Amino acid sequence: MAAPALFSIVLGSPDPERLYAWYRSALAPEDTGDEHIDFGGVWLRIEHRTDVADGNPEPGRTILNFLVEDARALAEHLDAMGVSWLAEVHEREHALLGTLTDPDGNLLQIVQLDKEAYLTSLAP
Repeated sequence: MAAPALFSIVLGSPDPERLYAWYRSALAPEDTGDEHIDFGGVWLRIEHRTDVADGNPEPGRTILNFLVEDARALAEHLDAMGVSWLAEVHEREHALLGTLTDPDGNLLQIVQLDKEAYLTSLAP
């Protein structure tokens, strides 16, 4: 049996319009959809929920990782938006990585892979 494909991620929020606007501004400015944002075939849906707090009390439970082409350029854009960084973009083995929070306190990371070094590390 083949593994199922990840289709969507749902974030519950007391203010989904604000969170949609933030994700579109931060990561998908060309997106015009109403129900979701398509991130490379995985949909991000944000639903109104009355049973969640204004801020995520345990943000480390789930981290959304976004593969990007230019982490430093995106970090400059995010800085201009006034995001809160947990770890600014820095070098890791085979990648540039930065960790930040969205307005609800959810964690996300921007990741720029050094594809050549990564693929070389996988070679036998």
